[in-house]
Amino acid sequence: MKRSAVLVSAVRTPVGKKGGVFRNTSRQELIEPCIKEALKRANITGEDVYDVIWGNQPEGRTPGRYAWLASGQPVETAALSINRACGTSLTGLSLAGAFIQGGFGDCFMMGGCEHDSQPIFLVNSSNPFSGGGINIFKKLSSPERFGNPNMVTTAENVAAKFGITREECDEYAARSQALAAKGYEEGIYPEHI
Repeated sequence: MKRSAVLVSAVRTPVGKKGGVFRNTSRQELIEPCIKEALKRANITGEDVYDVIWGNQPEGRTPGRYAWLASGQPVETAALSINRACGTSLTGLSLAGAFIQGGFGDCFMMGGCEHDSQPIFLVNSSNPFSGGGINIFKKLSSPERFGNPNMVTTAENVAAKFGITREECDEYAARSQALAAKGYEEGIYPEHI
């Protein structure tokens, strides 16, 4: 018999800007209320969750696991950390659906967190406290043959490849902002944020 997977509850924080209202809020502090609210809306407890799948962009530690524990959930529930730039939550959703359909569990908590106000630094040393000094990198670099473009350069490359004009992008962005403003005015977002 084929098992079906369904999304029961979805919660998110408001979107902020770099250096904005969330600048002093850790990833864990951003995630924790989302976990609590998602469980509440789904009318389940942490004991019902088989596994936590959480992503963190940029790569780093496991904020989903820490937020899970900080929100008072069972230590027995494992957590898987994933990373897919600009698609981490959707990847987590896909994995959870596949796990459910494959019979590897019945209920999963998944999500993702991007937090540019608190970048993750990578240390260029196996033991940074050995006295040899510390080189800190803000991001990983891919091999030169692949390049390592930022999101703006990537957007320009995609636009050139598919013939998308700046005017089309501006029109889409203006429409998106207008719809968001209309949604706030009509009060349709409070249950989601």
